[in-house]
Amino acid sequence: MRAIYDYIIYTDGGCECNPGGRGGYGAVIINNNTGEFTDISGGFRSTTNNRMEVMAVIKALEKIKKDTHVQLFSDSQYVIKTMNGMFRKKKNIDLWKKLDKLAVAFEIEWNWVKGHNGNTYNERCDTLCQEAMTLLELEEDEGYMNTDSVPEQSDTVAQSLEKYNMYPDCSDVESYQEKYLVNPICAKLICQFYKQNRKKFQDYVDLRTDGTDFWSRKKKDTIMDIKEYSTDIWDIIVDHFAETKYQMMCIRWCARGLVLGDAIKKVQVDMEVAENCLANKKRNM
Repeated sequence: MRAIYDYIIYTDGGCECNPGGRGGYGAVIINNNTGEFTDISGGFRSTTNNRMEVMAVIKALEKIKKDTHVQLFSDSQYVIKTMNGMFRKKKNIDLWKKLDKLAVAFEIEWNWVKGHNGNTYNERCDTLCQEAMTLLELEEDEGYMNTDSVPEQSDTVAQSLEKYNMYPDCSDVESYQEKYLVNPICAKLICQFYKQNRKKFQDYVDLRTDGTDFWSRKKKDTIMDIKEYSTDIWDIIVDHFAETKYQMMCIRWCARGLVLGDAIKKVQVDMEVAENCLANKKRNM
């Protein structure tokens, strides 16, 4: 008896330091007609989270037979809502064109799956993605440098953003605490965080301020003035977070010394943990 779906596909993509850091994608392809499982992955030198999410889908579809029925799962709202017509394709046009051309050869059901929520295949994709970022030989994401894919930036803007992705000096905890005006435990945790080669979901969860610190009640303009940040960093934060409280959480973690990409990931992880806690509480009521 023929399966309802010829293939079930799970995909994931990410970037170590978004935007512009090392990136990777991973996918698990399940052939329902043969029972075969296939893992695929790849790493890129400089890219973005969203590009890797789209790339994962492209690479997976390139591996399977055309004219088949596919059930696809991604933890990227960006991918699922775009392919379901809810988001406009404004950036990464090169990848969307490629995906659109591929997708017409299949009957695809697009599904969102919550990331880091215990789904075996989603977790496997995340592992493949993280491992791909650490490869010695990484591909060049040529589309990332294409003006059709990303907004054109002046040399001045590019240089100003580069400093936000420079790792802090974590050689001495006391010096770090004094320089970044954080509590002792926070300084220790951040220094430990940056001594790891691969950062996992739990590593971001473990970062904490250990109470109120110098930055906890500082407003955006005050932080921007003290740290001498340009408006470009705030524009990127606003692109990632619609709510003011999350924007402020992100800029404060930057002030405490996290590079921009890690500050964004830290807030995203905290949001996901809070959402999961709320869901569990509702189930137990």
